Amino acid sequence: MGYELADMMWRESVERPYWQQSIARIPNPAALLLHVCAHTTSDWMIQRGRLMHIDDIRQLCAKMQLEDWQIFDQLVQPTTARFIYPAFAFVGKYAHLEIPEETLNSLQEDCPQALLNWLAQTELGEASESNPTSRSGIGLKIAQRMARSRLDIVRFWLRSFFPRRYNLAKRYPKLVETPFWPLGYLLINLDRMRHIAEKVFRITKRV
Repeated sequence: MGYELADMMWRESVERPYWQQSIARIPNPAALLLHVCAHTTSDWMIQRGRLMHIDDIRQLCAKMQLEDWQIFDQLVQPTTARFIYPAFAFVGKYAHLEIPEETLNSLQEDCPQALLNWLAQTELGEASESNPTSRSGIGLKIAQRMARSRLDIVRFWLRSFFPRRYNLAKRYPKLVETPFWPLGYLLINLDRMRHIAEKVFRITKRV
């Protein structure tokens, strides 16, 4: 399961003067908010939530005009609402968000019930980057919350065990620059097996 934002960000941006006579592509408000929400959802789902997310989204929502929300609604598809709504749900617990009610309701309706249940009972500390609870594992619970179908679960398993090459670069930057980069799949899954074995050993030892 993934949410590809690159094409949308290029399409919904224009070249503008940026800094010291340089030119940069600046996304429109709707695209920028969508992009920030997708990254916020991703971070909070994998227990890397940060306080900065709350004020970033609060400020962006406050600057959105009616036409911006109309563009935002057009950019979010039923299959991608699950990557956007969690950010609003989390931040809405700790800050007032100026979001049209129809936009929020539409996003919520397109989210899996398992995801909505998790959002309702999860607080900032549980999804925080400062939470000492181990993040190791293959993310099966995350897949179950985000999945809209059994096919989604299959996609998750394939992407979990065989991530894209640029994802492998985060852990094995030198290896992915060589023709032997597929070895990264072996390394990452051996590392997961080690974490699982250690967890089972700790549970067995406590028993």
